[in-house]
Amino acid sequence: MREENPDITQFECSVFNGIYVTKDVDQSYLEYLESLRSDDAKALRGQTEAENLELHNEG
Repeated sequence: MREENPDITQFECSVFNGIYVTKDVDQSYLEYLESLRSDDAKALRGQTEAENLELHNEG
């Protein structure tokens, strides 16, 4: 890669080593994302969407 672009000094490997170049990704952020994507969170969102649909269709 350096032969093509000498400004590149290293590869971005955060997916492998957990060191993010933005420096704002930590364990608590990853846990927050996991909670948003959990089955329980998805089920709750689905239930809320269904309730909203029922309200819309009643009128």
